[in-house]
Amino acid sequence: EEFLKREALSGNLKSLETGESAYPPSNRTQWDNQRLNPLWNYLRRVTKSFEIWEPTQCVMAFPAVGSDIRSVAALMHNILVGADGRTFPRPNDFQGAPTRVDAPPTERLREILAERRKICMYDDNMHA
Repeated sequence: EEFLKREALSGNLKSLETGESAYPPSNRTQWDNQRLNPLWNYLRRVTKSFEIWEPTQCVMAFPAVGSDIRSVAALMHNILVGADGRTFPRPNDFQGAPTRVDAPPTERLREILAERRKICMYDDNMHA
């Protein structure tokens, strides 16, 4: 949501075909409980990196700054190896008990991952 507000609604994302600013479907930035195919199609039209992104297998991460890439990778590693003693998350773990939006990053990432074991990192090279 933050990325879409900051980058997409300000016109920073350009159509790969026309080079013109392209905006999310209906200028929507909040996609909770919505069909995600329109968002995924939009992202594929405005980014080079999403051609190989399979959303059911890989979680896309948009670090705020370059150094955050290591932090996100460390969070992911800790979840994958069960560093806190918990099993890997599944979607049913969160049904009826969603993670709070102000929860710590590890908890939010656990919910977002739910059965996906990869992170696709959106970095400066992909933004250029």
